[in-house]
Amino acid sequence: MINVKTLVQEVESAYGKRVLPRIRIGCIVRVDVLIQENNKQRVQTYTGLLSQYHKSGLGTTITVKRYARGSRVSRIFPVNSPTIQAVKLIKANYKY
Repeated sequence: MINVKTLVQEVESAYGKRVLPRIRIGCIVRVDVLIQENNKQRVQTYTGLLSQYHKSGLGTTITVKRYARGSRVSRIFPVNSPTIQAVKLIKANYKY
């Protein structure tokens, strides 16, 4: 009988490809998202303040908050999604 925990670890090691920079809540990050428009694909950048960081293996998500037209807009990005091209650290709020 196969242990469920080991099975989940095998799947996560096979599909968990994304390596994030050293980011924390409060950092300013840039997320490059692949957008499908009709027959074309393009990369759209989303820059803002990292407000949440949920670590859960393949289900890891980050929430980026920015101001657009006078109001706050939050967007949740699944980190291991194929539509996420890159996550880059713009400004850190810490020193290592």
